[in-house]
Amino acid sequence: MAVEILYHDAGVCHAQRGALSVIVIREPMTVARMGKLREGSERARAEHGDKRLSIIVLEPASVADVPREVREAGAQMMREFKSPGSALVIEGGGVRGIAARAIVNGMFILSGRRSGVKVFDHVADASRWLSSYARSIGAAPVASDEIAQACADARRAIG
Repeated sequence: MAVEILYHDAGVCHAQRGALSVIVIREPMTVARMGKLREGSERARAEHGDKRLSIIVLEPASVADVPREVREAGAQMMREFKSPGSALVIEGGGVRGIAARAIVNGMFILSGRRSGVKVFDHVADASRWLSSYARSIGAAPVASDEIAQACADARRAIG
């Protein structure tokens, strides 16, 4: 099954492969970009209901100085567009990686989301977990290599 690009620009891509939503963020988010992700999320929810799975990949440069309004918009989207399983990949290490994890954990706290979400350092690990988790909850099956490929396709759409 091919990946459908719902939105992309020079720093963000939102793609869909069946009931799997893939978001790759290469540059810092803006409120305008959050609006575009919201539009894609509304479409995915209309097509797949609450049976969607998601993987979000934050590349290292994307976590620099995230404004409060963007963090709040992200937390709001997490509350509104819950999926039974979400893998979050925060690439990069060091201080920036730690800061990114702190920001994301804060967003999870604000969203009230406690289960079905796991944070990873690498797409391969996140893909294996999400594939296994989908099977464990009876969601539409998706192979880990298909998840990883969808992430690679979304990265290519950014350029």
